[in-house]
Parts: sequence; structure tokens; C-alpha cells
Amino acid sequence: MVLWRNLCLSALLAACFMGAAPAGASEIATAVDVDPSARLTSAGAVRPVITGNRLSQGDRVETAGSGQVQVRFDDFTRMVVGPNSSLEIDQVLMQSADTASRFAVSTVRGSFRFLSGKSSKNAYQIRTPTATLGVRGTTFDCWVDQLGQTFCAILWGRVRFCGLQGGSEVNCRDVGGRCSIVFADRNGTVQTPGSDEQAGEIVSTGFPYLFSQQSLLRSFRTRTNACSRYTRVFEQRAIEEGSEEGAAGDPVTAPDTSTPPTDRPGGKNAGPVIEKIIDKIKDEEEGEGECDPEFGC
Repeated sequence: MVLWRNLCLSALLAACFMGAAPAGASEIATAVDVDPSARLTSAGAVRPVITGNRLSQGDRVETAGSGQVQVRFDDFTRMVVGPNSSLEIDQVLMQSADTASRFAVSTVRGSFRFLSGKSSKNAYQIRTPTATLGVRGTTFDCWVDQLGQTFCAILWGRVRFCGLQGGSEVNCRDVGGRCSIVFADRNGTVQTPGSDEQAGEIVSTGFPYLFSQQSLLRSFRTRTNACSRYTRVFEQRAIEEGSEEGAAGDPVTAPDTSTPPTDRPGGKNAGPVIEKIIDKIKDEEEGEGECDPEFGC
């Protein structure tokens, strides 16, 4: 009897350490890669996210400035929770081992990447404070600034992008193409950049994975070279500013955007900070084209 109690206690402690879901919770995803400074809120309990943690409906994943979490759902949908970001799993109802009848998540702030899985396109809904995204077999990066404004770069496939006004969807439009950028302001107004320069300002502020994917697992990468017309706007400006300061040849780093200028999307309250970028944007970034063909990269 004593041995049995000890075994049960050991199993319970191991489950807590590994971040097992509470009894009755439906596990539907795995944190397959975790950088430090990430935490999981599950059933009211807060703990660090550990690689291998199983995630459930109602869980929230949050990262600090150096944090990053790569999540693979059981239907093979993949999401990256970038630095200074928050993702909540609202509802994922699995109708089989690898497909969901409903897949609803919310992003409150920060940067994230989404790659759709095996579930029907009608199952997906991504929600932010100012927009909803319906998935049409899609890969996209999004950024939600500190005002709740939503900026997205559609990298593959199509999305139905709607603004939110009083909780209702407004100004919906279908957006597709390679690196098509769309955004919704606090009033739910849906817009596209008026120029490559404006698009460059957007991607330089909240889209770290358009500059470098080296921190991502292979199956979380995608082709981003179509975005080079925007990223080079920022790169060229950074080089010119560096040259003016007599720093030619030194590594180019992103400016401190913790208090960005008012002409950036989101104005003086925009976030989050991109701490580092690569020195030179390549047409084919190292690692691009290496994503797993199983996932349609």
C-alpha cells in the first residue's frame, strides 16, 4: 500500500512538472519549441512553458521580450507566438485524430505566424481586438500593436479579413497573394498600405519573421522573399542612417521602437520591440525552401 501511494505521488508530481492539463481538459496542441521568458496560464494556474507541454482549450501562452513559443496543433496547424505576445486557445474541437470541426484562437498583442493544417477552411477563426481572419488554406504573419490595431502580411493562400466594430464584423474583404498587407485600425476600418514605404514601416515594426526565420523549426518556416520589396525599404534606410553616423560596415540593427515615432502605425503607443534583425536581407533566406513538404510549404 505504501509503495502504491508513493508511485501515485510520483506520477502526480511528474504530471505537474510536465504541465499536464487539468482533469477533464481537452489537450489539442503541443509546445514543440520554447525560448525562455514564456509562461502558460491554464485553469487559473501560471507556470513557465516547457518544450513538450501539452496545451488545452482556454490556455493562454504569453511571452516576454526574448520569448518565443512554437505550437503544433493536433490537426497539424502551426502557430508561432513571437516576442512580447499573447495567444489564447478559445476553442478547438477535434472531430478526428487530425482534423478539427472548429478552430478558434485569439491574439491579444504582439507578433505571430499562422500556418493552416488539415482542418476544413470553414473551421478556422482567428480573432484580435480589432479584426477577425477566416482562413482559406493559408500562411500569414500578423502583429497586434498596443492599441489593438491589427496588421497582417498574407504570405500564401487567402484570408477573409474583417474589421471589428462593437463586436460585429465590418468592412470584410478577401485578401490573397504573396506578401499582401492589410490592417484594421481601432474603429474597424480595413485598409492596405498606400506605398511600399508605408508597408516597409509596418513590417519593420512588428514582423520579425519577415527578416529572419533562423529561430524557427523547419516546418514553421515559409518563403518570404516576396516581402523583400518591403523589408529592403527598411534595410536601405538603416544602411543610410548608419552611413551618416560614420558606421559604414558595422552591423545594422533595428532602431529602438519602444517609443516609436508618431508616423509609424499605431503612433507613439505602438509595440512590440524588434530587438534584432539580420544585417542583409537575402532573396532566399538561409533555411527557406527547407520547410517540410508534408505541410505544403
